[in-house]
Amino acid sequence: MCSDSSTPNKAPILTTLHYLLSRTSPNSTICPSQIPRSLHDTSPSSYPDWRSMMDEVREVVWEEVKAGRAVVTQRGETRDWEGRGEIKGPIRVKKGDKWDESLRWSSVNINRGPASPPLATEVEIDRHRDADIRQRHSLVGLSTPRLQCLTQEV
Repeated sequence: MCSDSSTPNKAPILTTLHYLLSRTSPNSTICPSQIPRSLHDTSPSSYPDWRSMMDEVREVVWEEVKAGRAVVTQRGETRDWEGRGEIKGPIRVKKGDKWDESLRWSSVNINRGPASPPLATEVEIDRHRDADIRQRHSLVGLSTPRLQCLTQEV
């Protein structure tokens, strides 16, 4: 585990990232914004503005890229850790070569004391994943029945 990612502010981000990636197939990606949106929906008072969390989310994502547990892509091409400062525009995240399915649960209890904000629930994470799938598939013209089938297969 990256020591920088296990600070109290980053632990929920890291845990949610690991959970979201654990629910994808090897070449599927997630949008980094799914992480703070899920945290915001779970606890609006703890995470009042998910957009303001995006810099911290990107830091956690890049720490995971550096460790080999995640890969960042842009327009389908892999982006490397060294070039992270030059990237402009949207990115996607997928499992890296050092991904281990146990990561889904390994970071759940990091710095989770009684005052810690709640982590995103599976329902909230699934809702954002499904919304992200709908948005991507609407761009390529998939119909709603086919989309429902796809969201159930993921």
